[in-house]
Amino acid sequence: MSERNLVTLYALAAETFLSEVMMEFIRLLIVFLVPPLAVYLQFGIDRHFWASCLLTVLGFVPGVLYSLYVMTARPPGLSRLSIA
Repeated sequence: MSERNLVTLYALAAETFLSEVMMEFIRLLIVFLVPPLAVYLQFGIDRHFWASCLLTVLGFVPGVLYSLYVMTARPPGLSRLSIA
């Protein structure tokens, strides 16, 4: 590989890494502001969303803790799918 290709590849990798870090930061910020919204954006309306809503209504801290747990235990995107 030429030096120019390596520099281009490095720039692309750095840009991808920064965008992933920024998205992770935004997701965590939303968790602390509106926990059910963060779960909805990651998983849609399912049992995790409703549990987050219920816990947030019962107390904001349990809602935040549950949302943090769910979002870190099940990462977004294709990485959470299992191939059987």
